[in-house]
Amino acid sequence: MEESNQVLYNILTQRLETLRVLDKEGDSPKRRHIADETASLYAPLAHRLGLYQIKTEMEDLALKFTDYERYKYIATSLNAKKTEREAYIAAFIAPLERKLREEGFVFTIKGRPKSIHSINHKMEVQHCDIDRIYDLFAIRIILDSTPEKEKQDCWQVYSIITDIFPPNPKRLRDWLSSPKANGYESLHTTVLGPDNRWVEVQIRSRRMDEVAEKGIAAHWSYKGVNQRLTRITPTSVYAFTPTGDLRRLPANATVLDFAYSIHSEVGAHCVGGRIHGQFVPIRHQITNGDQVEIVTSPTQKPNRDWLTFVTSAKAKNKIKLQLHKMEAPPDLEYKPEQKNQEETPAPKHAAPHRNGTFVPQAEPLSLKVDLNLKNIDLHIAPCCNPKAGDPIFGFISVTKGIRIHRLDCPNAMAMRTRFPYRVLPAQWTSKEEN
Repeated sequence: MEESNQVLYNILTQRLETLRVLDKEGDSPKRRHIADETASLYAPLAHRLGLYQIKTEMEDLALKFTDYERYKYIATSLNAKKTEREAYIAAFIAPLERKLREEGFVFTIKGRPKSIHSINHKMEVQHCDIDRIYDLFAIRIILDSTPEKEKQDCWQVYSIITDIFPPNPKRLRDWLSSPKANGYESLHTTVLGPDNRWVEVQIRSRRMDEVAEKGIAAHWSYKGVNQRLTRITPTSVYAFTPTGDLRRLPANATVLDFAYSIHSEVGAHCVGGRIHGQFVPIRHQITNGDQVEIVTSPTQKPNRDWLTFVTSAKAKNKIKLQLHKMEAPPDLEYKPEQKNQEETPAPKHAAPHRNGTFVPQAEPLSLKVDLNLKNIDLHIAPCCNPKAGDPIFGFISVTKGIRIHRLDCPNAMAMRTRFPYRVLPAQWTSKEEN
């Protein structure tokens, strides 16, 4: 698990380095594609891992390359108000510093502007210009506390702050009692500062700040394994499908390995792939973080040369099986993988996706819907809002578990056409079954 986290961290930092030099590309479809992909895939992944610095910079740069005018307008506005902002921060923290020193705390206070992406989001949600956004910055109080006293100290500092500035009780966020799944711990509050302006205040210990800034990397440091992890020779490569599914392959895996990881029929007909929108041959080696779209042709078939460059055991075994079938006399041919227990039986039909990509249509699972089940992530689709008794089907989403749709949902045709392998026959459970 530690190696997987290290590789994911490397994937994200590599993507960030790509974004930082993306100006050299000029305004091109490739640049916009990388920026869109970063905003929809890599930044959310960084957020889930608690890598907030990486997430924030990714979001800002993605906005820069997808809507430069908006980015430039917000950046220029923030810069114009820099002197005013610094004066306000100084006035805000002065009484806090005096009181915290009186109480014997050792601490650091930082004032920073909100990210450009965050401000843009506020402008969109509130339907207003930047001049109407008042909480353009946040104050962070970092305490030098011992592990056994850090939570107690954070709450005591919260009490001091709210004695000086009136808090908004609806904006209290307690991630001390219940840290986020990625390890993030902090106490957030929003208070009414001078000139009746709302200010967000974050309170945390030095250890919590390390975790918040570095996410999983900080966890490794505290475990004392960081140096050992950096000496690991990577044995795997991690790449994404166009729908965001993460696949693990052996180091030096090729586009053809990736195709066979999807399905043996996809591998058998693979003629190459598109990585970040650029066509590459089947021998092309995948690197961490690549998004790979497989391109197929109905006339393509395996040949023995493929065995010289694929690296995954699955690809090698499937190619050998397919070659044996092709080369065997007619009376000795194997039936199309019906007895093969390693993989879902080959589909009767392989529907071509856009750009000639095959989408295997495996035998569908059957789903019985009971919304009271605790161990299955089921959701009613808001687009058609099915009720008990309506004819329904299930759709496996990327991030929201299984969504239940009516058979006559306006989106049904698109889902069945584009993603047939994610559609599940479904029916409501009866009371007797419950």
